[in-house]
Amino acid sequence: MEAEGFSGCVGFIDGTTIPLSQKPAVDGECFFVRNHRYSVNTQVVCDDRRRIISFCSGWPGSCADSTVYQEVRLSNDREKHLLFSPGEYLLADSAYPADFK
Repeated sequence: MEAEGFSGCVGFIDGTTIPLSQKPAVDGECFFVRNHRYSVNTQVVCDDRRRIISFCSGWPGSCADSTVYQEVRLSNDREKHLLFSPGEYLLADSAYPADFK
């Protein structure tokens, strides 16, 4: 990503929803999203070659991307040093906090 002007960028992060064929039996209303379907929220991290390097799924579709992010290892300050070298970061949309240092 150096050539594109993003020195230290090691990838991209975003959330997406995966449709479910029916309402889940437990807490089904939590899986109902604004486009009138039931879904699971999934967070995907890919590198600059569009290869998936992290994939987390299972949160209700109604959960915001920022909520999912807070629940996964990437947001844990104690573990970031295991995943990122100093100066490395991910690009994300405004749903994510700017906390990669």
